[in-house]
Amino acid sequence: MASLYKIFLKNIKQNPNKIFINDLKTTYNGFDCLKKLEYLRKFIIFNKIEILGIKSANSIDWILWYLAADSYNKKIFLIKNNTDKKMLNKIKKINNIDYLAKKIPTKIKLKLKIKSKTKSVRQDILFTSGTINFPKAVIIKENSYLHVGRILSKKLKQNKNDTELLSMPFDHSFGLVRLRCCILKGTKILVTDGLKNFPKIFKFSQENNLTGLSLVPSGLALIKILLKNKVKLFSKKLKYFELGSSFISQDKRIWLKKNFMSTKILHHYGMTEAS
Repeated sequence: MASLYKIFLKNIKQNPNKIFINDLKTTYNGFDCLKKLEYLRKFIIFNKIEILGIKSANSIDWILWYLAADSYNKKIFLIKNNTDKKMLNKIKKINNIDYLAKKIPTKIKLKLKIKSKTKSVRQDILFTSGTINFPKAVIIKENSYLHVGRILSKKLKQNKNDTELLSMPFDHSFGLVRLRCCILKGTKILVTDGLKNFPKIFKFSQENNLTGLSLVPSGLALIKILLKNKVKLFSKKLKYFELGSSFISQDKRIWLKKNFMSTKILHHYGMTEAS
């Protein structure tokens, strides 16, 4: 089964001008991503980083760290960005994390030829609080999340011509699975940290073809408040969205059916382990 990294490379080679938009400010085409990705892979291998920790931050840098980890890492720990220093050091020490990734390092110049090698199946370990409000390690193997990603993409009829808003935290299993689906299908990505800039996101969606998004019920409530009578205008181009993490009431379901008549909606909630 091909890794996310190999699938990403294949999609970029087929469409090198594919644009990734970071927080409505910076755009990256395929060549920009490949250049940074190759540097990160060399950095990981040169420093023999087998166990990598990535602090959550919805950004292109985060995505590239995550993809670069396919080259060498056996385990990738995905840690909340607001984890306090004491807890962070404890997680790092107990799990023998070799390196904690934040921003992409720029000072080191590396000249290293990367040889492909057979590696064991990688594991993602999510340090997410879930419903217990305390960091817990949830292990997800590569073959499992690729399988789930393919099922979801097929269900939503997601493809390379879609543009999806990724606003869910990547340390959350729900946000991470949406990222994986976008990488699998070569979907154009708009990355942002939450919905704090939703008025700008709405403007972007009208000027461009935003076709997909993912939300938790609280995000849905925010859209309802901010858009008011413009909801149908927003949903007109929206092909699909995934709604998860918790239960939604009957009145909200009726509101969804009324305002997202042409949108395919997939709703689920439950254990992090299940996703």
